[in-house]
Amino acid sequence: MQRILFSAFTLVLLLSAGVMACQNKPAATAIAPAENSKTLPELSMKTLSGNTVSLASFKGKKILLNLWASWCGPCREEMPGIEQLAASIDTSKAAIVLLSLDEDAADAIKFMQGKNLFKLSYMPMGDLPDLLNVPGIPASFFFDENGQLVKEISGAEDYNTPAIKALLQ
Repeated sequence: MQRILFSAFTLVLLLSAGVMACQNKPAATAIAPAENSKTLPELSMKTLSGNTVSLASFKGKKILLNLWASWCGPCREEMPGIEQLAASIDTSKAAIVLLSLDEDAADAIKFMQGKNLFKLSYMPMGDLPDLLNVPGIPASFFFDENGQLVKEISGAEDYNTPAIKALLQ
């Protein structure tokens, strides 16, 4: 009996730690106005297919840059909304960049396999720039066509809303 109680208690602790590892911020999220001095950072990335891309190559479009990982429950929960958003945007004017923070690209590939988001998913090459060093994920950054940060979202969000869509029109 003690062994069963100990095992159940250990499981609850491990699950709690997993959620805390994803997001160290309150569950309630808000779309906060960003400081105008923040700009699209320099970052080399690899597609999940292995091609090298620069984040700067998206400049000239409105950009949603989302930090996520396959092991993060809130990240996984918001993916269907991001998938719906991706299907509704004009890709000549806007881009969605899903930056996986998985340590092993195979984990990101396995999670994205068969999803319409596979082509929008990248792995960072090297350290993240200061702007993207956040205390928890998921985290999203919206940039205008000139590379100016216009909004930040900390925590999970429903991305299939008129307010979010307006940021990418």
